[in-house]
Amino acid sequence: MEKCKSFNVQKFPLKVWQSKVRGFWDTKDVKKAASLISPSWKGELNGAGKWWEERNWQKILFLHVPRKKNWAALEIGCGMGRLMRQLSPKFKRIYGVDISEQMIRFSKKYLRGLKNTETRLGSGYDLAGFKDNSCNFVYSIITFQHIQDAGIVRNYLEEVYRVLKPHGYFVIQVHTSENFVRARPANARWNRYTPVTFEGNNYRRDEIVKFLQKAGLSLIAAEEGLIHENWIWVTAQKSA
Repeated sequence: MEKCKSFNVQKFPLKVWQSKVRGFWDTKDVKKAASLISPSWKGELNGAGKWWEERNWQKILFLHVPRKKNWAALEIGCGMGRLMRQLSPKFKRIYGVDISEQMIRFSKKYLRGLKNTETRLGSGYDLAGFKDNSCNFVYSIITFQHIQDAGIVRNYLEEVYRVLKPHGYFVIQVHTSENFVRARPANARWNRYTPVTFEGNNYRRDEIVKFLQKAGLSLIAAEEGLIHENWIWVTAQKSA
């Protein structure tokens, strides 16, 4: 695994890492799935989180993105599809990819009836199966903050560039190294897996911007302190 200056990285072969990550996020209990995504979440399948997503995440997602109804969008780390469900009326087509087989199963049920949505099982390090220049908008929230390997992050960003159409937009949220304090829950399940599956990278602002630029993306904005003081939101664009 590749290291970055702002964090320490444990070294695992890719297949071992992939197995550990899936082992953490996979659960057959839909309520546990919702609590893994957000421990404070209540009534996930009844839409109790609609206010949070509509009034917070969506507002920031489109702060610098001129969203259009005929766009195709892609979410990296879609989980159960809760944000996809809220965004589905805003796009012609919206895709989601997630490393967890069980989360994808839950998403199929959660998004049932929304004909413009589609979720796929991903590898956890690329966007295989998505064609070059196929999406107008790619986004990822509370996903990259769980990835420790800088090499995987770099590969994902190169893949984002590949699938974006010319002039397409990318929005990513990560943890900042300036304010983030690690806190490991006492729950045994979390203690067993968190060193590699939950406690991911922390970034300086210039570091994540450099990652994006090396992937070929042009910076539009990089903002800290939105929603949480330990989050950085970066908006970038693929040139023609």
